[in-house]
Amino acid sequence: MTDGSRTGTGVVERDLSIDLLSQVHRRSTTVDWLVLLAIPSVLIGVSLIPRSIRLGYALAYQQPTLTTMFTAHFVHLSSTHLETNLLAYAIIVPLAYLFSLLAGRRAEFYITFVTAVLSFPIALSVINVVFVRSRIGLGFSGIVASFLGFLPLTLFWFLEARVDGRLAPRHAPVLFFLGTSIVAVWGIPRSPGRAIGAVIAVLAGALYLRRIAVGLAQPRSGIDAASTDGPLTFAGLGLSVFVVFVFAAFPSDPTGDETVVNLLLHLLGYCFGFIVPYTTFCVLGYRPGPGYCSIR
Repeated sequence: MTDGSRTGTGVVERDLSIDLLSQVHRRSTTVDWLVLLAIPSVLIGVSLIPRSIRLGYALAYQQPTLTTMFTAHFVHLSSTHLETNLLAYAIIVPLAYLFSLLAGRRAEFYITFVTAVLSFPIALSVINVVFVRSRIGLGFSGIVASFLGFLPLTLFWFLEARVDGRLAPRHAPVLFFLGTSIVAVWGIPRSPGRAIGAVIAVLAGALYLRRIAVGLAQPRSGIDAASTDGPLTFAGLGLSVFVVFVFAAFPSDPTGDETVVNLLLHLLGYCFGFIVPYTTFCVLGYRPGPGYCSIR
């Protein structure tokens, strides 16, 4: 049995973890989790439709239609393809939601979530059909990649609110460019553009890293240093997930059994997922009103 005066590190960390869980329980709603579960439910439901019908909703690059440019992102022809996207979604999206929720950015998460699910499919497909080839495109991975691109911004929202106010969302590009560097070195086929892209990403990331260093030289915000252990551990988990899934989304060998990973789609999704919300909430400074998304 322990009391309020305990100082053991393990006890303190456990209390901080419990505090995070209690805040998630207090701030989240049943509607939130139902919304997050809606996408896997749709993807699984579509997978139960006969294959011949599903194939008709895939995107034929040589004969695109407005309908298939949207529906193709929700169609999978193999269980492995579906399971891979469901696993990535189940890890990345709830993590982005929790970072947003604990930072008081629930409304911003919803705006980005709805935009990614309803607007990005058409935008990604329009750019893809420009490169006409005799293939079909399908799968939710481009949208999952957009949530991966969104993750750095949610992580910095969380860091600012729960760890140190000097770690502001305006510094989120440092993680975006870290991911871009990994893509350039690991995921892009060998070409002159690969080295150029890597250099640009590294230089841009270094610029933002310098801005972070300058910011951290300023006096610390009014957050108790002792209360940041749990949030820092959670943030470290988010950073690890981000790096691992950047590698996973951009394999060095994109070919598989009768399939080819659409690296362009993944890159576009990743860029859209970061640039659109970062521009909206950080550059333009848009903040939803206090009554926005208040359903419980």
